Amino acid sequence: MNLLLKFFDVEQGRIVIDGQDIAGVTQESLRAAIGMVTQDTSLLHRSIAANIRYGRPEASDAEIVDAARQGAGARVHRRA
Repeated sequence: MNLLLKFFDVEQGRIVIDGQDIAGVTQESLRAAIGMVTQDTSLLHRSIAANIRYGRPEASDAEIVDAARQGAGARVHRRA
């Protein structure tokens, strides 16, 4: 996974997705197209909003609140 997500550069051989060598694409575009769920479900050491925004940095505050409500069974409330 580290090679696939370009955490490291391939030293030998190549990784091809749909016939395209990933060496020719940006790390940002590659990561935007691949989702990964690990077995470790702990949150990053950041706020809930930062964790939600991690996968979608352009998300609005309203989208963050909506995502938090969905993930918490609507038990999340916005502070004034």
